[in-house]
Amino acid sequence: MEQIPMIFTPLSIRWAHADGSALGDQLAHNRNSPKMKTFVALVVTALLLICSPVHALDRDQRLRVVSPVHANERVLVTGQEQREKRHGHCVDDGTREQDPVCASNGKKYLNMNRFEYNKCLIQAEDGEDITIVDLDFCREALLEDLESEGLL
Repeated sequence: MEQIPMIFTPLSIRWAHADGSALGDQLAHNRNSPKMKTFVALVVTALLLICSPVHALDRDQRLRVVSPVHANERVLVTGQEQREKRHGHCVDDGTREQDPVCASNGKKYLNMNRFEYNKCLIQAEDGEDITIVDLDFCREALLEDLESEGLL
């Protein structure tokens, strides 16, 4: 009796005899099996993930992706680190105690140190000089903004 060689195909999970009918039946069966469909779906997904460009890993790219979805004028989209590097003479001392201060630009700052830091950045970038005003000024500015946006 003649020995029939055994072959292994990538689509076949089991060994098949080399005669055409058994191999064809085996491949047709495996191609339609749920395991094979799951395997092909996983391979296609993995290839798509590997081949797709990854732009959202960069911090600024993430901000560009997130900002249109969660747009809010009170959210600073530009990188704070870049502002700090450009203006090295403006130093944030890191204090975080809450003692709110209202500035003449209508923004409320966490405390006097944060105000001085942001005042330095605004002066360096825009040439504007901001001063401290009463907290009622910031409250009125916030209410005015909310009314103009139709939120009140």
